Amino acid sequence: MTHEEWQELAALYALDALGAEDAGRLHAHLQTCPECRREMASYQSIANALLQAPSERTPPENLRERVIEAARADAGPQPMAPPGLARWPGSARFATTTALLLAAAAVVLAVRIDSQLARTNIALRSARSELLRAETEARDARDELAHASTTLAVLTAPDVVQVDLKGQGAAPTASARAYWSRSRGLVFNASHLPPPPRQKGYQLWVVTAQAPISAGMLQTNGAGDAAMTVKTPLDMPTPVAMAVTIEPEGGVAAPTGDKYLIGTPVARH
Repeated sequence: MTHEEWQELAALYALDALGAEDAGRLHAHLQTCPECRREMASYQSIANALLQAPSERTPPENLRERVIEAARADAGPQPMAPPGLARWPGSARFATTTALLLAAAAVVLAVRIDSQLARTNIALRSARSELLRAETEARDARDELAHASTTLAVLTAPDVVQVDLKGQGAAPTASARAYWSRSRGLVFNASHLPPPPRQKGYQLWVVTAQAPISAGMLQTNGAGDAAMTVKTPLDMPTPVAMAVTIEPEGGVAAPTGDKYLIGTPVARH
């Protein structure tokens, strides 16, 4: 056999396509042929570099069998060379088998690159979710800090007024307390409010001698608790009462719904 034919066997060996007899003949030849040993090392290097990486996906089914079948079909009887012309023993088969080996490796590599891209996309989506979660937690922490800061400022104001609100017929167990300072704003905390009806919400009102003024919509949690701080206008009339009513989502200009909480200022001692 020529070097080209031995090297063809080496290419098939790299594809794990040789029977025990041919593999034994190849190993025996490699012991005495440095050139074929170099070619064998080259094929194995290609196979190791392109085919051994772990993957979550598998190559197309029967890929190796299709490649081997095509290689063996190509290795059929060769036409006789015309008289006087040198024949290329096995060189065409060698080139085709090598090309098929590289093509098979390229297909597997492409599948594994696609798998790596899929894993990268999953990691990116996970990172985005973590970032959104961190931003939400940071926003909640900022809101809590702002509420605590405003609460402290209002409670320590020299002009602070306390208003205790009691639950009405629609929410007898509900209660709330408000602190208002003309210079520093309004702090409001409520508890045990029942879940509002669909497309409804709770609206807080500062009732003055002239008219009720909306302080905004309350956001309740699962326990029916709500907390909010409001920067009220410096020229707002002194409150004579505060109330919470049930209103359409988004609020209204003047109260229209049932009263859930009502309270009047507590005299300071």
